[in-house]
Amino acid sequence: LVGTGSEMHFVGWEGTESLVANAWRTDGTQAGTRRLSNFGLERTFPVEATFVRVGEQVYFPVFQYGLGTELWRTDETAEGTVLVAQCSQPSDFISFHGTLHFFAQVSSTHRGLWRTDGISTTLIASFLGTNRYGFPTVNQAHLWQDQLYFVGGSEDEGPELWRSDGT
Repeated sequence: LVGTGSEMHFVGWEGTESLVANAWRTDGTQAGTRRLSNFGLERTFPVEATFVRVGEQVYFPVFQYGLGTELWRTDETAEGTVLVAQCSQPSDFISFHGTLHFFAQVSSTHRGLWRTDGISTTLIASFLGTNRYGFPTVNQAHLWQDQLYFVGGSEDEGPELWRSDGT
């Protein structure tokens, strides 16, 4: 369960033997609980505890067996629950200046800081995906004094502190 404003968002499985899960929202009442997605594909489900509200939209990653994890958003209706970007392994979601900022794969060797308004998705910066020890080189995003700070680096330089004004 993840609270986003006056609602809770959560992942609900379709039956006890199913490999299909969907995104749901609730205001805490039975009448105010409804399914937001109907992926209808086996082994497809939202990734738990990763819902983030940005304005009127709620973003969340969805895993589909064979395709990996992609970014989706909802306007709190089933019809308004749509794929935002086919970016691989989105993580570390942060609402910043009315847009969603997150990390995702750029290529098989690079990971990047991305921004989306729910319509278009833009790569802000790209870094080597892991260092020589296998640890991610882009992670730990935090907002501080109207700037987005994060750790980024390369195999040669190692981890470094970066900041972005969102562009």
